[in-house]
Amino acid sequence: MKVPHLFSSIAVLVASFASMVICQPNSSVIKNNPYSPSPSGKATIGTPSLTQNSQAPPTPTMKIPQQVAFVTKDSRTTPREDQPQVVEINSLITDASARPATSLYRIGVGDVVLINLKNSPQGTGYYTVRENGEIDYPLAGPIVTIGNKTTDEAAAMLRSAIKLFANPQVEVKVQYYLSRSFTVVGLADNPGEKVLRREAMPIFAIRAESEVHREATTARITRAATAAVESYVLSDPATDNVLILAGDRIEFVEERKAPEVPQITFAGIKKPLVAGMKLSQVIIEALGQNPVPKQVVLRRSNEKGTTISAYDIKAIKKGKILDPVLLVGDVIEIKN
Repeated sequence: MKVPHLFSSIAVLVASFASMVICQPNSSVIKNNPYSPSPSGKATIGTPSLTQNSQAPPTPTMKIPQQVAFVTKDSRTTPREDQPQVVEINSLITDASARPATSLYRIGVGDVVLINLKNSPQGTGYYTVRENGEIDYPLAGPIVTIGNKTTDEAAAMLRSAIKLFANPQVEVKVQYYLSRSFTVVGLADNPGEKVLRREAMPIFAIRAESEVHREATTARITRAATAAVESYVLSDPATDNVLILAGDRIEFVEERKAPEVPQITFAGIKKPLVAGMKLSQVIIEALGQNPVPKQVVLRRSNEKGTTISAYDIKAIKKGKILDPVLLVGDVIEIKN
């Protein structure tokens, strides 16, 4: 046996085993995050790296949904798999023109707005809207018009106009609502001139704010645009949703219907009727004792039609015929 050849064979086997071990990947090494840059000198297998000449894939534009769904469930019970989830659909209206007037406000002349530039305290302050709808806000240019805009529209306009910051963060709020007002008069504990914090305000909100008296039965609205007077009954539920606009005048009054007085018509003139009054009494009160008409025609209407009866007043006075008791609506004609 040749010993040198044996040792050389063992050395070859050891060297081969060592090379296999070195080539095996180290499982304890932490792999690189594919969403973060690779460390220097290391490459991530299977993840393409961006070079200076390469471009990132375009980011798709996110569309604002028009509806949002909220999934709700009762936390007190565990729902079964066969039970459907309750889904409530709420619409998200992003267009200001599509929003109702009661939830929309457009900045007007005389309003005081707070512009909060979160990038710099020097860009934050209060600004009064002038008659042309402009304000003095130099950071957004020489002419800054926010009149007739919503606060969201004004903030978006300022963000695009401010060039001092790469990403200006602007917030706009109406601090004092002075451009739109209406007047409350009548039966209310808190009458007077009021300001509108929306483009329109429903009557039910005005009643609560103005503390309208319980005895008020009617709301009379004088419209600023047309000077027309509208009358609404407060007990009608539909009245609650009637809108008050800028410049309108609303008066809360108590309207009591006069009790209906029973009447008859004598010789073309309406007269009150006393219960139990007879035909001869009406004749005597109207004409006196003399001269007494020869004949009186009594017209009486009912659901069946109209009856016409002729009476001799002299015969009634002598007791020869009955003196008829008058009813509401009777029409008496004198025939000489």
